[in-house]
Amino acid sequence: VGQNGDHLKCELMQGDVRRGGIAFRHGSLAKLQPQTVDILFTPVRNEFRDTVTYECQISRMIPRQVSIARNEIAETVLMVRDLLRVNGADEGADTAETPEPDGIPVQGTLIYCRCADTARLWRGLLSDADLRQELYADPCAYTAISYGVALEDIHAPYRTVLLADGDLTGEDRRLVSQAFPMAEALCCKRSGALAMALNAIVPDMNGLRTLYAVMRKAPSTADIQTLAGQTGLCVGAVVAGACVLREIDLIEFDLKTLEWGMKPLVRRSPEESQLYRLLRKRKEGA
Repeated sequence: VGQNGDHLKCELMQGDVRRGGIAFRHGSLAKLQPQTVDILFTPVRNEFRDTVTYECQISRMIPRQVSIARNEIAETVLMVRDLLRVNGADEGADTAETPEPDGIPVQGTLIYCRCADTARLWRGLLSDADLRQELYADPCAYTAISYGVALEDIHAPYRTVLLADGDLTGEDRRLVSQAFPMAEALCCKRSGALAMALNAIVPDMNGLRTLYAVMRKAPSTADIQTLAGQTGLCVGAVVAGACVLREIDLIEFDLKTLEWGMKPLVRRSPEESQLYRLLRKRKEGA
């Protein structure tokens, strides 16, 4: 409910007792539809035309047993977007020791995960933290683990942001500062999950040639999964490869809609693509 669906109106049941509930700023949970939750609420008495009702005004809601399913396309899109934002900077990745899980407060810390495996790991360490898998706003900045969400789509006054998969771009700390000007950015060493993801999505020369040939013959309505099946590439490599082909002016490709179209055939080399060079360097650990 609310102008932009910002709030969640729900029905709560415990045993045989049912009560209506309203959770301000928790509208995103409507998509998850958790069956079991822990809640902190204030009972509110409403009286209208001699009718008295009671409602739970929820200030905190934590879904129980929310699964973290890997979304390879979303992972790749976010990585490519951030690599394109750094304008080809070739700096070494920053590293810092991971803070002990017991030392992370219940408010003010964002655990930012690029990979599903990393999010699952931190979910096991911080089971009481909120799990966020879509854009959201939280003025209280409760400690949360995010996966599949762009930094700029998180609106909360976090004081600490932990880059749980390490520094992808070489400028991840700057990206954090842009999204959270008051936050301190901490960076773990590159995770095995991120290393594996990069190894999978960076297409080689033959893979790019195959992708381009398939896209030239495929109907414009073909989706990423179809292209992956026809090329033998994983869906992440198709997304990254399409961005490389776009950068060297061979195709049109929209990272938001994943729609694409062909441009006139010209001779180009992948090495002309800044993104291709960055991806290869990151894959090699630079």
